[in-house]
Amino acid sequence: MTTITSETALPPVRPFYQTSERRDERRQMIGVVQYRAAEEGVKIADGVVTVTVPSPGNSVTECWPAESGTITSGVHGDVHWSHDQENLFAALSIPDSGALGEKVRQAYAALLTTTADLGFPQIYRVWNYIGKINDSNDAGLERYRDFCRGRADAFSDLAWAPHALPSGTGIGFAEGGVTVFLLARRTSDAANVENPLQMPAYEYPDTYGPRSPSFARATSVTAVGAPSLYISGTASIRGHRTIGNTLEEQIQVTMENIDALLASSDGDPVRFETLKIYVRHQEDMDTVATAFRDRYKVTAHAAPVLRADICRSDLLLEVEGVASRNDGPRP
Repeated sequence: MTTITSETALPPVRPFYQTSERRDERRQMIGVVQYRAAEEGVKIADGVVTVTVPSPGNSVTECWPAESGTITSGVHGDVHWSHDQENLFAALSIPDSGALGEKVRQAYAALLTTTADLGFPQIYRVWNYIGKINDSNDAGLERYRDFCRGRADAFSDLAWAPHALPSGTGIGFAEGGVTVFLLARRTSDAANVENPLQMPAYEYPDTYGPRSPSFARATSVTAVGAPSLYISGTASIRGHRTIGNTLEEQIQVTMENIDALLASSDGDPVRFETLKIYVRHQEDMDTVATAFRDRYKVTAHAAPVLRADICRSDLLLEVEGVASRNDGPRP
């Protein structure tokens, strides 16, 4: 029997972006995410998990190409999944309601259990898109905090240690309930990274809600000897507090946080392959996108900008990305 190690396993998947709904048919995919004005949902189309995130004003398709020619897909309950034997893409959507916490707990439990049952225990990236994220639920609790309570409860129920929590993004759009999708690996070759300039999110004080946000600032995957760094949604937060009253100040602090993550990770992955840029106000989109594309030398094609709500009402932007070491192979 062949032993799979981080030196022989397939590399982690990296995204590419299209500004249309049509998928690139020349490459096999394990996941496709459409950000556009449409009803939310998750389905399997032609063997590929296809996620629709309702985001009026946006039109971006995010593609996750397989690293092998052998694709397997299926559905377990509400969880739709597809994998290339090493990397798993799994997703589900939660219909909107006046209270999210318990439904999120159940959904997260299903996602975590399904990935483990399928043999992909190493979750290395999670995205959470929440409709009306800064609004209040029926009990007066902010919907993001309601979501965080359900997510944290699911991790606690399954005895996940805080240091094992994967990198994540929590972003809001004008419509929808909750859409969650993740990447997981069969090989345990990932390590989470915290930012020395920020308090770990899972240690936030209770002023931010009944349960702290459950994610790491980044995750490094070391397969095939060339680390890839998956940076969580990063904003203008120092310690646990929002910093900066102007757009320019928040851009600068966010860049400093990203630079600290790049410098802290093993293997020092310093070249961004892709960025995904979220901006609260339509009139700020061009300014923010240009600043980050220029700073990190990423083309507009590889760094889409989305009009979105951020998890704190005083935050104006958030940026995530996938980086690799300069001598590592490009996707």
